[in-house]
Amino acid sequence: MTPSHTFDQTDQLILYLVKNLTKGVPQLLLEGGGVLTTMLAKLLFLIDVWSMQTAGSQATDFRYVRYKFGPYPLAQFQERLERLEPWGLYATPNVSIEEGKPYRIYRLTKGHEARLDLSPAIKLLADEVMTTFANQTLGQVLIHVYGLECVQNTAFGEAIDLESLRPKQDILQKVLRVFRDDLSAGLSEQHEAVLKEANKEASNENVELARAMAEKQRRAFRLKHGS
Repeated sequence: MTPSHTFDQTDQLILYLVKNLTKGVPQLLLEGGGVLTTMLAKLLFLIDVWSMQTAGSQATDFRYVRYKFGPYPLAQFQERLERLEPWGLYATPNVSIEEGKPYRIYRLTKGHEARLDLSPAIKLLADEVMTTFANQTLGQVLIHVYGLECVQNTAFGEAIDLESLRPKQDILQKVLRVFRDDLSAGLSEQHEAVLKEANKEASNENVELARAMAEKQRRAFRLKHGS
């Protein structure tokens, strides 16, 4: 099947989560791994919450609605999952796991075609969310997301206002004032030496993240000195 749409960051993030949730949802003992549709939606929501709180923007382009099972990207979520089939995503529908309830489980085919190219920052957020929540039961995750203020302040069926989670400018300015000298200082000889040594080695996520952080510091230094 030939892909018929642009493979964007939201698509990559979905595949990254499914790919890395190889052990499935522990309490459901999913044979062969996979992730429940509801759990996938909640993990994406939590990544967007943390991304908005730290970076001031979402990691996905989803619009979440307070729904029956918590925050859910109701519009076009199922359609997006289905159109990722050319990249190896597939569903096992109507799987009876507990109490006879039917579930839809998403998995990736072996040797799937997608080459993921997420930024180190987004990968870090996704990894932190998975580490924190993926080993919890679906019920525990639902309790957590329902307890978030942005969800509690939203009526059933309404869109959740993630914009309210943006860091306030006055807070950012206070942080900038406190760390201005550190942020705008030139890189130390030791730091430069470590980066040069890292460049000789095979690239990995940690090295890429370090390079990205170093480049931000260089830009701040050039800005301060008008170069």
